[in-house]
Amino acid sequence: MDKSRFTWGDVVRVAEMDGINLEWRPGSAGSICGLRTIESEEQAVSSSFVVGTVVYTVEFGDGESAQVPEYALEAFDGEVGGVR
Repeated sequence: MDKSRFTWGDVVRVAEMDGINLEWRPGSAGSICGLRTIESEEQAVSSSFVVGTVVYTVEFGDGESAQVPEYALEAFDGEVGGVR
């Protein structure tokens, strides 16, 4: 069963929250272009996310991308590259 909140092509915004990784570009909007679930300890160690975390590849309007965990994303109804 698929547990992910978002899918390919969805437009999302990286949440602005205390302690968020700045490499995830908090406040920026982008499109989901990939997703995976961390399924093993080996993947957890190499990615710095815990087992069970759904991680999305988010592509921003400037063509750059970041690996962002689901908990740091929210649905966004604006344009890619937009900041609210």
